Amino acid sequence: MDNETKHDSPKGLVEFTKWIESFCDTNHIPGCAYKEEYDDLLNMDYEDLLSLTADECFAKAILLMNYSTYLQRRMSVLKSQLNWCKEIIEYQLSKYWAQYDKSFPWEIKRKAIIKDNSYMLLVQKFIIQLESSVAIIEDSYHDVKKRVSLIEGLGKHRRYE
Repeated sequence: MDNETKHDSPKGLVEFTKWIESFCDTNHIPGCAYKEEYDDLLNMDYEDLLSLTADECFAKAILLMNYSTYLQRRMSVLKSQLNWCKEIIEYQLSKYWAQYDKSFPWEIKRKAIIKDNSYMLLVQKFIIQLESSVAIIEDSYHDVKKRVSLIEGLGKHRRYE
């Protein structure tokens, strides 16, 4: 779990995240650790790519695939946390729903309930942070997958030159 999630996290989220991590480990779901060499791969310029041999292309593609596995697992954990937060909000809303005027529109009633509850405000803040984090990692994941395909294609081309 990253430092941002540990800091000021809603009660229960840390335990849930530990359970998710334990589940992944128990079920042998890959979760490669981040390595500094990924930075070098992601920052390769045109000349560096052109200088690669076929075998080097395939080796770099495998390293990038490991990085995409790292991103995918990170994204899965964040999505699990996001689902947890959304369920907590729904549970809390159902708990306080009847205390508010029935004539209020749904969204106004929802926002009023969240505004009046500091725990729900914290969970709502985490939802916004997690949705943003998932979007960023998802974009990075797709970019890395494209790079893998390009480097594999270059390796195949070099193999048959």
